[in-house]
Amino acid sequence: MWSAPLIGIIGLLSSSELFNYTASGDTVNLAQRLQSSAKPGQILMHKNTRDIVAKHVIAKQLKPLAVKGREQLVDMFELKGLKS
Repeated sequence: MWSAPLIGIIGLLSSSELFNYTASGDTVNLAQRLQSSAKPGQILMHKNTRDIVAKHVIAKQLKPLAVKGREQLVDMFELKGLKS
C-alpha cells in the first residue's frame, strides 16, 4: 500500500543581527507530537519510518495515536533494539 510522503521545509531566517534555521511542515509537527508522547528513554517512530528501517530494527507496534491537526490516527512503533 502506498502512502503520501511526509513533507517538511527547512530554511534560513535571517536579519543583519540574527541567523536562525527553522523547520516546519507536517513531518516536523508529527515528529514533535511523537517526541512529546514518548516516555523518558523511549524512541517512537511513525510507520513510514519503521517500514524503511524494518530489516535493521526490532520495533513494537503501539496503539495508534490521535494527533492534533490530523483526521486519522497515526500508526506508531517503539524502537526496542537493533537486529544482529
